Amino acid sequence: MDASTADIFASTSAFAFTSYFELFERLVPWFMENPWAFGLIVGALALISLIPARRAPRDPMRAFSREQRREGFTRAGNRCEFDGWVPFTRCESPAAHGDHFVPWSKGGATTMANFVAACARCNRRKASRRPSSGLTERIAHRRQRYFPQDVPRTPGQRFVRPRSPRLSKT
Repeated sequence: MDASTADIFASTSAFAFTSYFELFERLVPWFMENPWAFGLIVGALALISLIPARRAPRDPMRAFSREQRREGFTRAGNRCEFDGWVPFTRCESPAAHGDHFVPWSKGGATTMANFVAACARCNRRKASRRPSSGLTERIAHRRQRYFPQDVPRTPGQRFVRPRSPRLSKT
């Protein structure tokens, strides 16, 4: 460690700076004297950006089966379950799509708990975005009127990869 580096870290730790401005004020001259350090940091950040983000586990079954779509449309009364043009009302259009409430691409399960009947316009508008908690509550509240009593009313379910059984040592 040379003298200028020792000056920067003369305090007991890097966290001893009273403000970010003071830290910046001390580091800029040091980076000017040691351009290799700046290049090293930029290079490290570039490498970190190449690391792929961890994706949510996906359900191996992508599409709802005919039976699931038929059951889901029947539960919804063959109407779209998303919000209509008037706030807090249900869309009046007929259901044409069986949609994943939590998108499949974001880790949603292909189960009836994640099924929502949607018209083409609402399905395209939602796209692959995660639904808000407000939309979840509104659909759950509306489902009290038309869903069977023994069926869960809150939409959305994430796929959870089943764990393999651990082998015991004998």
